[in-house]
Amino acid sequence: VYKIGGFYMTGRFLDVSRMGNVTTTGGAMIWLLADQMLYRESPGERRGLSAFGSLVLSLTDKTNPMTSYFNAGLVYEGLFCTRPRDRTGLAVTAGFFGKDYKDGLRAAGLETKSHEAVIEFNHLFLVGRGIGIQPDIQYIIRPAGTGAISNALAVGVKVSVDF
Repeated sequence: VYKIGGFYMTGRFLDVSRMGNVTTTGGAMIWLLADQMLYRESPGERRGLSAFGSLVLSLTDKTNPMTSYFNAGLVYEGLFCTRPRDRTGLAVTAGFFGKDYKDGLRAAGLETKSHEAVIEFNHLFLVGRGIGIQPDIQYIIRPAGTGAISNALAVGVKVSVDF
């Protein structure tokens, strides 16, 4: 699956190049998305390796603090023969703060931000019909984008029930 899209909003938004309640008009973004099966265990089967990725770009830097974002990753469905519907994933995500936002922070005497990134590993255990347990581990690089906060390791578990 491949998608391209975008939007333009005509409303008023905070001007991120100026700290305070100053507004400006317009907000626009474009994006590219991809999701592709790379390897299939056997014809017609869901088990196998898929890749995904996205790129999102702001066309209006004055209304978006983060002006570019990307993620990419791999998901293997059925990595273990005894668990054919489980999914194992590895992904990288990064967001980059725009020049106008950084200029606004600098002008206000605040610490500027450059980027934030996350490396994530998870595994979804499908334990029953519509019931999933998904442990997740994330390594967060430059939390909040400043470098003032040390890189962080986050561990969690998501429990989902679909009915």
